[in-house]
Parts: sequence; C-alpha cells; structure tokens
Amino acid sequence: MADKPMFVPLATNPYRWFEQGLKRWELRRVGGQWQPKHCVYGRPATLSRGYSTPDRMPAMVGIYAVFDTMEEAMTVVDYRLIIPTAGSLRDAVKVATEILGDKPGPFIAVEFLTGQP
Repeated sequence: MADKPMFVPLATNPYRWFEQGLKRWELRRVGGQWQPKHCVYGRPATLSRGYSTPDRMPAMVGIYAVFDTMEEAMTVVDYRLIIPTAGSLRDAVKVATEILGDKPGPFIAVEFLTGQP
C-alpha cells in the first residue's frame, strides 16, 4: 500500500503555494487516506490541482503529526507552512476552518517534500 503514490487533490491556491515553495504541510481531518498508516515517510505522492486538471507535482511524504485541534497543529507546525497567506495564527485557523469545517478533530498535518526551495 505504501508503494502506491498518495494522491493529494488541492484547491488552486494551496497547489500554487506548494509550487512556489511557500507551503510544505497539508492539514486534514483524520480519516480515509489521511491516517498515520498511509503517511509513511518516503512514500511517493502526487500533488494535484483539483481532480481533472493536468497540473500535477511529484512529491514525497515527509513527517506527520496528529493533533486534537487545528490550533494545536498550527502552533506545533508553523501555521505559515500550512496557510502561507495568513497574517496570524488566528487567521490561519479561520481559513482552515472555512476549508475543513468546524467539526472537531483529530487532525493530521503531513509534510510534503517537493524539491521546491
């Protein structure tokens, strides 16, 4: 299972942030493929702008961590590496809540190594 690349669909802005080397971590609610057993260090990944565009970027899973809250995740992992345009932790949590909804965690933060600066 870990040999198959992890497919990571992203909205346009997060995809561009990875492309520009501004974003290194993706935050998701734990479930489905977003579980520790699937986030094996060194696993190949494909970052995708959406599902049906040709925009694809090869990456590799780095480290991951599981957190009870978004605030905890964005304090331990610098929030600017998750939401690069956020001016503060509070702003980052607001943006992440708009994307992920306000259901409780746990959340998983996964580092993706893209070879970008």
